[in-house]
Amino acid sequence: MGKFSKVPGGDKPTKKINVRYRCVTCKKAHLRKGYRVAKFELTE
Repeated sequence: MGKFSKVPGGDKPTKKINVRYRCVTCKKAHLRKGYRVAKFELTE
């Protein structure tokens, strides 16, 4: 815990997201390690 351990205002500006990958053949899902992003979008 240091001087800059908390962000003023409570919430952090970026949130950790967890991306869930799902297998097409067996339909099993697994999570990847979360990382911080400000904006996340999926495109095809």
